[in-house]
Amino acid sequence: HYSQGIYSYYPYARALSMLQQDATIPFVQVAYECGFSDQSHMIKEFKLFSGYTPAEYLSVCAPYSDYFSEL
Repeated sequence: HYSQGIYSYYPYARALSMLQQDATIPFVQVAYECGFSDQSHMIKEFKLFSGYTPAEYLSVCAPYSDYFSEL
């Protein structure tokens, strides 16, 4: 069975952060840097947590802005 504990959430959160910071980064690079076994594994986990594939997420959700984080 699949456990959605904190350890399984961390790679997703990191992938989400990377995509929010740079929507042009290749998914295979995101998968590698976040510790997924391959790109398809990352896409499956991303959809499990968010309900979207990374490409769907980027087309539906507004990109992250850190404009106010430096105030």
